[in-house]
Amino acid sequence: MGGSPGVTFSGTCPNATSFPQVLTTSASYNRTLFRAIGAAISTEARAMNNAGHAGNTFWTPNVNIFRDPRWGRGQETQGEDPALNSAYASTFPRGMQEGEDPRYIKASSCLKHYSAYSLEEADGFSRHNFDAVVSEQDLEDTYFPAFRAGVTVGNASGLMCRCVRAAAAAAAAAWYHPQ
Repeated sequence: MGGSPGVTFSGTCPNATSFPQVLTTSASYNRTLFRAIGAAISTEARAMNNAGHAGNTFWTPNVNIFRDPRWGRGQETQGEDPALNSAYASTFPRGMQEGEDPRYIKASSCLKHYSAYSLEEADGFSRHNFDAVVSEQDLEDTYFPAFRAGVTVGNASGLMCRCVRAAAAAAAAAWYHPQ
């Protein structure tokens, strides 16, 4: 969250805890750890919100499938295993959002980037001009499971759409959605 839009470090909140990259954390396959990191982040996030240094919605976790190192953001993800990404997506948001009072979200966890997003810049394409063509089977077997788990089990309070087009449809107007 450091340096993110909407987060400032100064005065009473000069810094925040740093955790290992998600790619290395997820290699532990430790769901308790995933949830504990989410809880630690949300405790600091809530304190920063209370001090006026941050909002209360955080664009995390990134549960994209990481298949190609040219993407450049693989360290933000759990890797290429849909089951591992789903495990992370079902536990991290609960750690982020569950606080002392179940009536309130401690800090909002927004899953990103829904869905089939794995390109920043490569081979002359950018996230602004790339059209992701993904089969229905690959969507169901590979890309949707983490989002489905993050919403139905993890209770994530939001979804960020991807930046790229899919099958010529704008990201926010995609024709497919998990059932």
